[in-house]
Amino acid sequence: MTRTSVVIPIRGLHGGKSRLSTLLNPSERAMLIASMATGVIDAVKESEVAESILVVSREPDLFHHLGASTRDVTLLLQSDQSIGLNQAIDLGRRAALERDAERMLILSADMPLLTARAVSKFLRQDATTDVVLGTDGAGLGTNALVLQGRTVISRFTFHFGVDSRRLHREEAGRIGASYRERCTREIALDLDTPDDWTMLSEEMRRQLLIPTIAPRQPSIGAARTAPVAVLERA
Repeated sequence: MTRTSVVIPIRGLHGGKSRLSTLLNPSERAMLIASMATGVIDAVKESEVAESILVVSREPDLFHHLGASTRDVTLLLQSDQSIGLNQAIDLGRRAALERDAERMLILSADMPLLTARAVSKFLRQDATTDVVLGTDGAGLGTNALVLQGRTVISRFTFHFGVDSRRLHREEAGRIGASYRERCTREIALDLDTPDDWTMLSEEMRRQLLIPTIAPRQPSIGAARTAPVAVLERA
């Protein structure tokens, strides 16, 4: 089995998804971000494709709000001197390489339709391609990105943000990597706008607004009966 690290950047729970402010108040938006993030983490864990799951964030208490999903997941804490999405993913890449990853999968944390089956299929259907990109619904962005092989992982420059689909395609060409794109419903829907919200069923919208806050972890020195999340600082 190919040693795979999955990197999931999560900027934080508060102040995000501002384009949904006409529909959801700040507390509801924070719950939405937490629910979608736990859904993505759960999908990866259930797919059983990952040797390591690395969540990158600037919020040291993030895992308290994400609940039991974070067991056996590593939180990489992004420093104030290295902010931004591409910098977060660079931090995840370094951690993946330190774990001897042979394949790296980067996933957006706001894909409410993502399933374990979709994760497995995305990795396996192009298993010999160096770079595989999962587009967003508009066909302009990158919601999922696979890098195969330590050389490709090391050399690839990330261009998440505006027009990232084109920029990542060009980056694959720059380093001489084979490249393929996929567009699937489970990966393409990243929830950012009121239109995205209305595409979901009423039941799913309700489920996404259920609080996910978990009980506090045991204090230092207390007995722990199961593996818990690991915190690493950049």
